[in-house]
Amino acid sequence: MSEKIDLTLFVPGLSHLASLQPPMPVLQRLLSRADKGRAAKGGLERELFALFNQLVPANSELPVAAITYELDTGEPADGAILRADPIYCQAGRDQVILMAASLDLSMDEAQQMVADLNRLFAEDGWQFIAATPQRWYLRMPNAEKLKATSISQVMGRDIHKLLPSSEADSTLHRSLSEIEMLLHSNFANQQRLNNRQAPVTNLWLWGGGSLPTKPVSDYAQVWSSDALALGLAKQAGVPRCDIPTDGTTWLEQAVTAGKHLVTLTSVEDPIWFEEHWVVPIAEALTSGKLNSIQLQPGNGRYYQISRRSQRRWWRRSQSLSSLL
Repeated sequence: MSEKIDLTLFVPGLSHLASLQPPMPVLQRLLSRADKGRAAKGGLERELFALFNQLVPANSELPVAAITYELDTGEPADGAILRADPIYCQAGRDQVILMAASLDLSMDEAQQMVADLNRLFAEDGWQFIAATPQRWYLRMPNAEKLKATSISQVMGRDIHKLLPSSEADSTLHRSLSEIEMLLHSNFANQQRLNNRQAPVTNLWLWGGGSLPTKPVSDYAQVWSSDALALGLAKQAGVPRCDIPTDGTTWLEQAVTAGKHLVTLTSVEDPIWFEEHWVVPIAEALTSGKLNSIQLQPGNGRYYQISRRSQRRWWRRSQSLSSLL
């Protein structure tokens, strides 16, 4: 491995894992001695755009749909397009909580639901597209005027106050109710309920911003399984690689000098992350195989870690909950 490799490790959700107070002494030491800074605020999608030097104004919609549509279909998104992601919500006494947005749908199930939706909204000029089982899209009149919250910021929250809105479509919320009722009666959804699988209870419309200019990125490689990260890398012309199983494997495969972006967007076990990612990259930093590590936990902060910062032996390790 070249000594000229700098790693940016993007791990959204790490703050939540830290709240579980797992034993992660290596990560605690690294972060306690690191230089700290502010990353882009507004959810993991906005941080990813900033990592590719795309600083979208806070009051502007992120063009997530256009970027992932081209990745999913191999074709540019002509005109305005929205993400219409299938979601599962649980209704309580006074709330409706978005519980899941990555359902284990088959392509056949997705196509059945989309076919019903297209029949219902044909006269409104709406066209639903199931590009993948998990990522659906919507072409609709005045799609560019829809204001929405990114799905990462809605997860686990009551959707009532976060529903998308449009000054050009006063019936949007009524349409969302019609979508909910149609999905409830859809045959594929009923089969999922019979099989004790989470049904698609509604769609989350978002990500309809205008496609920006081609990103300018100095990454040598992007390693990810996240569609947005891979789509941004494609737009920027950066080589894309599947995410390795662990940090040791990545260190063996990352042989190109320069900056590397690794995104781990589905880490659920903090102990596994410590043992299989933090420990090997910390050892690589100590041995000189890595120049630096920039860790971003997806909470609007970053931690710059270098061999020089790790010589700050006088900084005592802090708890992860206080660091993150």
